[in-house]
Amino acid sequence: MDVASAEVIEEIEGAHEKEVWSLCLSPDGRGFVSASADKTVKFWEFELLRYEGSDERKLSAAHRRTLKLDEEALAVKLSNDGRLLAVSLLDSTIKVFFVDTLKFFLSLYGHKLPALALDMSTDSSLVITGGADKNVKIWGLDFGDCHKSIFAHDDSITAVKFIPNTHMFFTAGKDGKVKQWDGDSYERILTLDGHHGEVRRHTRGLHDVSIIAFHLKGMEHERQPERQIRRHLRPRQDAASLGAVGRSSGARG
Repeated sequence: MDVASAEVIEEIEGAHEKEVWSLCLSPDGRGFVSASADKTVKFWEFELLRYEGSDERKLSAAHRRTLKLDEEALAVKLSNDGRLLAVSLLDSTIKVFFVDTLKFFLSLYGHKLPALALDMSTDSSLVITGGADKNVKIWGLDFGDCHKSIFAHDDSITAVKFIPNTHMFFTAGKDGKVKQWDGDSYERILTLDGHHGEVRRHTRGLHDVSIIAFHLKGMEHERQPERQIRRHLRPRQDAASLGAVGRSSGARG
């Protein structure tokens, strides 16, 4: 997509067999990864292609590798050092893999509903995940331990983002709020109430001093991932609830 002209300059047909829920640019800027409901994460590399009969070139992307998963992928993030890949799955876990070998490294358990968003700190030491269970969780990347779980919003958390070179981060949710948190002290710093509907995405400004939040209420295609989550999870939750009565007290601990 050419932002200046708002024109599509390249379309890759058949990139995935099902919906693509998440994209992440590689730290070196030479490519990106895509996460899909077809249970794969694909690695892409930017390339310049020459137009037929012309010296003019266009930007495209070539598929290099595929990571196959056991569940649908909802969100994906590459660590800033390019060493690790974190993927949020429909089974409410987050899997971490080594980028060079695609071998499994860590599994992060704790969300009661799938994590719809995740991010990694600039120093590649922390992962934050925001779930449909309204909780944001802060994880260590050394051992995959959960440093803190925070009931952060009154509805599903749809976006999380670290402030570069810090452990402070922003969250956004379907409750219409954007909040800033300290990932070391676990304290809420501020709450922004400017939206009157669901906040689906946010991003930081070019100079890291501002954030932009996107309110997409009423756009039907934006609601499909969560509807799909509910459809897939309902039979699992019903089955799990039958055996959860005797374990409920231990789970709280």
